[in-house]
Amino acid sequence: MNSSRHNRALRETLNSRPLCFFLSVGDASADLYASMLVKELRNIRKHIEFLGIGGPRMRDAGVFLFAETTKYSAIGLFAALPYVLRVWSIFRRFLSLLMERRPDAFIALDFGAVNRRLTKLTANMHIPTIYYVTPGFWTKKVESVKRYIHPKVIYVPIYEWQRNILLSAGASPDQVVYLGHPLADAIPSELTREVAEARLGIQHKEPFEKPIRVALLPGSRVGEVKDNIGIMLDAIEHAKHLTGITEFELLIARSPTVSEALIARAVSKATKALSGAQVRIYSGMTHEVLKASDIALVVTGTATLEAALLGIPTIAIFSTNWLNRIHAIIINKTSFPFKEWGFISLPNRLIGEKVMPEFVLWSCKAESIGMQIASWISNPSEAEAVANRLTSVRKIIGERGTTRRVAELIMSRIS
Repeated sequence: MNSSRHNRALRETLNSRPLCFFLSVGDASADLYASMLVKELRNIRKHIEFLGIGGPRMRDAGVFLFAETTKYSAIGLFAALPYVLRVWSIFRRFLSLLMERRPDAFIALDFGAVNRRLTKLTANMHIPTIYYVTPGFWTKKVESVKRYIHPKVIYVPIYEWQRNILLSAGASPDQVVYLGHPLADAIPSELTREVAEARLGIQHKEPFEKPIRVALLPGSRVGEVKDNIGIMLDAIEHAKHLTGITEFELLIARSPTVSEALIARAVSKATKALSGAQVRIYSGMTHEVLKASDIALVVTGTATLEAALLGIPTIAIFSTNWLNRIHAIIINKTSFPFKEWGFISLPNRLIGEKVMPEFVLWSCKAESIGMQIASWISNPSEAEAVANRLTSVRKIIGERGTTRRVAELIMSRIS
């Protein structure tokens, strides 16, 4: 066999060798990005076994899950306390599996409390380690980020400010690779209002015609739903009183990480807000729910960015229990003053000014939110202007193809 034929045969043998990738994910948005990444990796190389911890979207994409960690996702120290022992147990078991299987690559997505430790361990085991969707790093203290840095880890941030702070914290330029935001791939560019309505099984209507249609996205974590959905419904009731309009249609987008029973119970507790309003609950149809609506009420997080990309007049809210508010006060006093928090909703942070109205913590009151809803109902051109300005985030997050580029980067690191 001549040299070229031999080399070709060797490449074919290597390409047909089954690979094993481990993934570690902790919340709903990273679960989505991981599922997208798995599909792109399989487009490049069919023979890959995916194992890990994460959520239902990963399982649907063909990942064998050792544990469903998205159900333990929480924001704030006190909200996370009930899950500490469970997550620690998962961490120990997952680490043992990593050491036993020694995968061809370890891919971490967000989930800083766990992945900060796992990425350093796998890098020290000489396993190719990619930290995709690096933690948000809302803090401006570089010292807080230094503990994430390891010279053998490749970091793939999805925001410019993440790249900048990683570099400031000591990561070398060749190990920080910014390739855009995966939401550019997730948002359907062809989705119209009419198509969304048809998929949802509801009648077509023009924006702000009666009934006023409001999308409710109460969050992907159990605690978020419990703390926010009642305020959403009370805000709509307040808007009804201010405008005199009684015909409302409420479309609730349920995250796959939250049970429908939880949503139903939360809605039933707010019976006052249901008078004269139709309520529909949808799962796995977030984009359709947003696109078919006149106004969206969205708990702060990735969903605010999805709403902005779809061009929907959106109000960002975030309420939490008194224990988490105490934690916020502690953060304010010890490390990150409120005056430095900046904007909370991602679109506002990306744009650099308050375009999307946001009501957070102590300002998150049903009356204030209801006044904003009523203002938009009374003046739809105001709502339309906000929606148009929000779409400017499309240029900021970059072009489509991020997930494919990340998949190619991962494959290049193991070849």
